[in-house]
Amino acid sequence: MTSDHKPVYGIFEADIFHLPDATDFTLGPAVLKITNLKAKDLPIGDVGGTSDPYVEFFGTFIANNYIKTAVKKKTLNPEWPDKDVPVIKLTCNSKTRLMHSYLFVRVFDWDQVGTHDLLCSAVLPLAPAVHGEKITFNLLLTAGGLPAGELQGEMQLIWEKSDFSGK
Repeated sequence: MTSDHKPVYGIFEADIFHLPDATDFTLGPAVLKITNLKAKDLPIGDVGGTSDPYVEFFGTFIANNYIKTAVKKKTLNPEWPDKDVPVIKLTCNSKTRLMHSYLFVRVFDWDQVGTHDLLCSAVLPLAPAVHGEKITFNLLLTAGGLPAGELQGEMQLIWEKSDFSGK
């Protein structure tokens, strides 16, 4: 009664989307293989007019929260051999759940001293890969909402031959 602020209240309406279970016990553990990974026209991160880029994939269903590629030195158009892109082990194997999932992709400039600089980022939807075929992707990378290069490659979801009983 003595405050100079009037009470604030609100009414909200929210639609609830029920996500399917993350584990499908009829399938083995899921892994995501990314191959033929390359970027072009990345932003300049170093004084010499190039960058030392690497790609970081992260998301809810990555076993260790994130996976990163090897660093490519002094280039704005890097290409990663398949051996330099780790297989991504997922904690979710449900095709229904993965249809609604994605990975965040960030490209950093590696620095020998100090913090690595974020160059650009994108979102990689997993839905196109849930049927197990090798799928080509081409992501528009952005920095501050503006175009900042492209990231292309192929991805394939694979369900490993095992069950969840530890056998």
